[in-house]
Amino acid sequence: MKGLAFALVLMTGCATEQITIVGREPTPAESIWIAKCGSCHRRVRPATQTPEHVEKEMAKHQRQRRVKLAPEEWAAIIAFLEGPMPEGIVSSVR
Repeated sequence: MKGLAFALVLMTGCATEQITIVGREPTPAESIWIAKCGSCHRRVRPATQTPEHVEKEMAKHQRQRRVKLAPEEWAAIIAFLEGPMPEGIVSSVR
C-alpha cells in the first residue's frame, strides 16, 4: 500500500496543468501566461500575490533573462498578475 501511495505522489508531482480560455479569445497577457508561466515553476494565479511581490519576482525574471519578452509584454503580464482572475479561465491537470 505504501508503494502505491508513493507512486501516486510521484505521478501527481509530474502532472502538468492545462489552461483553457472558454467563451472568448485570450488577451495578449493571458497568452503569455499560458505559454510561458509555469514551464519552470508553479504557475501563479492573478490576484494571489501582493503587487510588491509580483513586481519583485518579475524584476528577478527580467534580470535572469530566462524568458525573453518585450517591455510592453512584461508590463502586460505584471498588470495581469496584479489584477483579478478573469472569467473563462479553466484549469485541468494532466
